[in-house]
Amino acid sequence: KGIYYVGGTYQSGISNEVLFITLNADKTDVVVKTIGTLPFNYHSGVAVLRGDDIYIVSGKQDGKDSKNFYKYNLTTGKTTALKMFPGTERSQPVGQILNNGSEDLLYVFGGGTGVAFTDGYAYNFAKDTWVKVKDVELKNKGISLLGANSVKLNSNEMLVIGGFNKDVWDDANLKLGSLKGKELEKYRHNYFTMDPQDFNWNKEMLVYDATNNTWKSIGQVPFMAPCGEGLVKIGETIYSINGEIKPGVRSERIYQGTIIKD
Repeated sequence: KGIYYVGGTYQSGISNEVLFITLNADKTDVVVKTIGTLPFNYHSGVAVLRGDDIYIVSGKQDGKDSKNFYKYNLTTGKTTALKMFPGTERSQPVGQILNNGSEDLLYVFGGGTGVAFTDGYAYNFAKDTWVKVKDVELKNKGISLLGANSVKLNSNEMLVIGGFNKDVWDDANLKLGSLKGKELEKYRHNYFTMDPQDFNWNKEMLVYDATNNTWKSIGQVPFMAPCGEGLVKIGETIYSINGEIKPGVRSERIYQGTIIKD
C-alpha cells in the first residue's frame, strides 16, 4: 500500500520522523504523511516491517554509531527497546527477515565505523535473543557489506549488491584520522583522485541462504560496484538505483536485472 520511511538526513539536519509515502486515489501524485516520531534522530541502519511493528537496529542514533535495537508500533506510535544488538556499534549494515527452515528471524550483516565489519547475527522475535550466524565471506575471505544494499529473494534468501572494500576502507580511515599537515593533504589528494576500480568495491552478487546458513556468489554485477544505492525487487526484476561509484562521486544510472529460475 505504500512505503514506510524511517529517519534519514536532509540539508539542515537528521530526522526522527516515521513517514508513510503512497499515491493519491487517482495515482497522479505522491502523498507523504508523518505518522509518528522516534525518541531519537536516526539514519543509516536497518529497518524492517513485521506485522504492525517496524524493527530498527544499529545505524546512527542521535549522531552516534549504535547497537541499540527498537520496535516502533504503527498502531500505538510507541517505541520499545529490545535486546541490544550483540556486535560492535555500527552504521550501514544490511538486514532482512528470513526463514531458517523453522521460524522467521531478523538477519543483520556487516556495516562499520572506522573499520568495516563482516560479521552476522540473527534475532529471534519470540525469545528476544540474538544468535551468531555465518560471517560474510567467500573462500574463507571476509567481504565488507558496508554501504551495500539488499533485497529479499524469497522466504529464506537475500541478495546483497555493493559494499566498500574492507582493506581500503580500514586503511583510509586510519590515515585520514591520523596523518597531519602535508602528509594528510597528499594522502587526501591521492585517495580522492583514484579511479573507481582502484577502490575495489564488492562486485559479487552475494546470496545468503538462511536455511543452510551459507553465503555464495551468483556472479558479478556488469557495472561499477555501487555503495549507497537503492535496491528494489518488483516481481522478478531487481533495480539498482544510483549510488556512489567512488567516495564523493555518485552515479545517475539505474540498472535492472531479471531473475531466471531453473
